[in-house]
Amino acid sequence: MADKEATVFVIDLGESMGKSHLIETNGKSDIDSCLSYVYDKIGSKVLSERKTDVVGIVGVSTDETNNYLAVDTEAYNNISILCPIQQILVETFRTFPRLLRPSNTSSGDLISGIVIAIDMLEKYCRKLKYIKNIIVLSNCRSEADTDGVEHIIDKMASMNINLTIFTIGAYSDIAKQNHEILAHLIQSSSEKFSCALYPFSEVLPDLELPNIRKVKSIISYSGTLTIGDSSRFPQDTLVIPVERYPRVKKASPPSSCAYIERDHEAKAVSRHIAYEVFLSADEAEQKVSSIGEEQKHPKKDIVKVEPEELQKGYLYGRTIVPITVEDQQLLSFHSTKSLDLVGFIPTNTFPCWQLMGETSYILPAKTDKEAHVTMSCLVQAMFEMDVYGLARFVYRDNSRVQMVLLIPFTDDGNLCLVDCPLPFSEDIRTYKFPSLKIIRTIKGKILREHRLLPTTESVDLMRQYVQAMDVSDLSSEGNITTSIEAIGGYAAPGQAFDPVIAKINKAILQKALYPEKELSLTDSNAVLLKYSQPPASKVAAAASIADKLIASVNVKKVDKYRTNKRKYAGIGVPDNSNGNDNATVVGLDDILPPDADQKLKASAKRSKTMEDDNYFDLHTQLIRLQTSKLANENDDDKALLNGKCLVL
Repeated sequence: MADKEATVFVIDLGESMGKSHLIETNGKSDIDSCLSYVYDKIGSKVLSERKTDVVGIVGVSTDETNNYLAVDTEAYNNISILCPIQQILVETFRTFPRLLRPSNTSSGDLISGIVIAIDMLEKYCRKLKYIKNIIVLSNCRSEADTDGVEHIIDKMASMNINLTIFTIGAYSDIAKQNHEILAHLIQSSSEKFSCALYPFSEVLPDLELPNIRKVKSIISYSGTLTIGDSSRFPQDTLVIPVERYPRVKKASPPSSCAYIERDHEAKAVSRHIAYEVFLSADEAEQKVSSIGEEQKHPKKDIVKVEPEELQKGYLYGRTIVPITVEDQQLLSFHSTKSLDLVGFIPTNTFPCWQLMGETSYILPAKTDKEAHVTMSCLVQAMFEMDVYGLARFVYRDNSRVQMVLLIPFTDDGNLCLVDCPLPFSEDIRTYKFPSLKIIRTIKGKILREHRLLPTTESVDLMRQYVQAMDVSDLSSEGNITTSIEAIGGYAAPGQAFDPVIAKINKAILQKALYPEKELSLTDSNAVLLKYSQPPASKVAAAASIADKLIASVNVKKVDKYRTNKRKYAGIGVPDNSNGNDNATVVGLDDILPPDADQKLKASAKRSKTMEDDNYFDLHTQLIRLQTSKLANENDDDKALLNGKCLVL
């Protein structure tokens, strides 16, 4: 279960927020810039559907006063609690565009708004364990009273509140003065609790990042890691209490559901599964005669079946082999919950393509100190010997057995194992493909030099191109760096975002907030497209090598490509390579008549190597065809043969 979290947004809604004071927003008003951040953060909480992730909103410099502290003093006037702390649902989320609008006044104290947020968190969270956040967004043109600031700082420190303030375009004299007050508040609080002050321009790039749902790791296995045969040699067996946590788990996009609109509201539709069986002709006739002519069903050969009547079976060819309930119990493989180490293999002997599925951490049990020492020794020994472990894993009793690879892993000095599933023999697909190094003719002769085989020059150029396109020396931003910490950061695993999930989540957020508006989604998000193309610096550096490589392997551009029929590429495109403007690229089916010998067509279309007697001579075949099959061809056929050519 994820940690409980309570967040209160303190938003400046003064009259000046309706104007634009930030150059980077290109004329967008301050309130719209703030709300883009607020909606992004709250929208991710709505999608997570966590009841323990709650939000509250306080508006400063509002036309009205709606808070319970304004009764005793006027310092809290023009401050309103627009949304009490609660789990935000879609119905509440849709009311925010109407509530969060600039007012007609500039009266209202930002510091007092923070005090109200503190009071809201104290009453809601009480002494419970919550992550408490206060986020302030303002253009610093509202008042900021410093009376009692020290007491406010001590209160936030005692409650362990995380305070974050974003300022928008604090360029005027009043804005600079209020900005200094907020900066002094942060500076005085930095040693007591977590707090920070940022210009809003630093937030804008983060708004392009898709929101990733935070999930607290849950134990997927709690048992022992056994090294040795405990049944035969219990004295020589090493048993380590361990816990297993997911490390890499596939994230799926939100699934859609069927609905129907009733009373201007979308209501979910439940599904009902019906089972039917097809009757034979004799059974259908018996059914009709038994129920009478007046009760005939349009589909008389179909009978509905109740779910209770269903039984299990397996297909053997096209025949169903029934399996009784008693036999079904015999099919399950009886296994015991365990994680048994089978042995070790050198890392350089393991083919990486056999890794499959999701990975998990293997950690020693939290409360067992001896397990920590034993696991540390095991992982360090595997690092020193440069080996992996092979283990047999059973998630729970009578569950499916799985072979896993145990990989030693260290992170910030913490040692552990990472398990990755391995395939069984039934999972591996073995195929034979033509060799890329040799060509074998029909007579069995092996060719090592051929126009379809790369030359030594081509291989050397390709090696240079691969080295030039090496991105291991790039930072995460795509810049060449010499820093050891930054090297290898470009396109590292986990940096790229799934564009499908990001786009669907953004569409859901837009329609949830503005159901009447049309979706405005584009595929130009720089974050999602970051790794869709190679780095520009690498492409420019390898351009000269690429040109030489293209010339070396004789790559030519094809104007058209036909895949729906067995014809050659470039059909119908004028070919002026031989100086004949009337020459046209055609296929064999255009040259040969419909009544041509099918074997001749097949042999003409078959790809063969250009080697001595195996070389296919089109000119000879056409002469043979003319003398044998086309003795009576018309003038159009003669013109076709004389004016067109076939390009192989």
